Amino acid sequence: MRSSKTPPQPTDSSSIPTSTKRSPPSIPAEKIHHKERKSQKQQQPIKHNKGTRRITFLERNRQAASKCRQKKKEQMHKLEETNYDLEMRHSDLQKEYDRLLADVIELKNLLISHACCNDANIDSWIEGEARKILQKSLGRVSI
Repeated sequence: MRSSKTPPQPTDSSSIPTSTKRSPPSIPAEKIHHKERKSQKQQQPIKHNKGTRRITFLERNRQAASKCRQKKKEQMHKLEETNYDLEMRHSDLQKEYDRLLADVIELKNLLISHACCNDANIDSWIEGEARKILQKSLGRVSI
């Protein structure tokens, strides 16, 4: 099925038809330059003998190995910094946990010290804690 769109028609009689305006498909300048470079390489006589090619190869290999070692050192340094930061954070969190645990123990001791006050809420809490302790101790014995 043909498209209903038609190419624009020249309105001026002096205009050049579109078929003569077309130029042959052009090759980008980059590709032409690349081809010229290739052909120049092929035309040049081989100046390097086996020894100089080997030296060039070894030098490039040394540079690549050096770059690789440097990159590895940088990665190790970054990992060590991350490890140090995480250890410090862990230490801070452990200290905070210990402090909070001490606060909980202190609050529980305060509640227990008020056992003789005959407050219903305190008595209820003490009974619940006693049940938890009893269940834990029975659970350990049965295992």
